[in-house]
Amino acid sequence: MIIIIKFYIVLVAFYIVLVVLAFHSYGLFNVSNVFRECSDFELSMKDKCVEVDSVYSFSLGSLTDFEWDELYVIRGPKFPIEVERRISVEYDKVIQDNYHQYIFIRNENIVKELRSSCSFGLRFGGKYTSSTIVSMKKKESEGIMRYRVVEVKN
Repeated sequence: MIIIIKFYIVLVAFYIVLVVLAFHSYGLFNVSNVFRECSDFELSMKDKCVEVDSVYSFSLGSLTDFEWDELYVIRGPKFPIEVERRISVEYDKVIQDNYHQYIFIRNENIVKELRSSCSFGLRFGGKYTSSTIVSMKKKESEGIMRYRVVEVKN
């Protein structure tokens, strides 16, 4: 009888560990889940904001280490033909639901793409240039840092 009780205790403990690992892998125990699938581009925007309740302005070109002329932010779900119509460049990927794609173009060629499901960033459907000035604000709410684009000047 004692062996059966020990077996059930070990089984329950194993189950609890599996549940905790599952929750952790989905980020449910992680306050920084907001940044879980942000692109490097968006994280660079966030890093420009240092002080809480302050507005920071910067050019989009200052966030990248490559040259580009146009940036499109396309929210999924979108099929390649829909993206092509928007960016006027051949495109062959499906943008999945709950994601958006940053598509950087130079001389009518795609030079870089970044996929994201970040909760902050540039307006979907927008077209930007490397000289576009973005203003962002960092706020604290219930112990969580939140970032918001407050103005965009093309």
